[in-house]
Amino acid sequence: MSPEGVIRQCFRLQLTGSEVITADIKDDTFEIVDLGINGVGITLKYGNLFSVGEELTLSLTLDGKKFSLQGVVVHISPDTYDNFLCGIELINLDKDSAKKFETYFQQHRAKIFQNE
Repeated sequence: MSPEGVIRQCFRLQLTGSEVITADIKDDTFEIVDLGINGVGITLKYGNLFSVGEELTLSLTLDGKKFSLQGVVVHISPDTYDNFLCGIELINLDKDSAKKFETYFQQHRAKIFQNE
């Protein structure tokens, strides 16, 4: 499919600069490069660390709030820096975690649009 045919279903926060968020998965730490209301994107050094369809437990901290989340790998693709991008869809969120995650996301999204 051409890039023109790809339409994102959700806004994603691009995490760059001073804001570094990491996810602990399987005894390793990965940098989160983007964050959406339904998932996260992480950077991998190797494309074979996870498999598409694999379910994972993620632990991340946002604004001092610790989240233990479940996710499923939806894509792994090479990026321009000899690394791989891995998209993880969040699944089975309990209501409290979903609300906290959504609040964090909406607050940071609002900050981005205020600065434009």
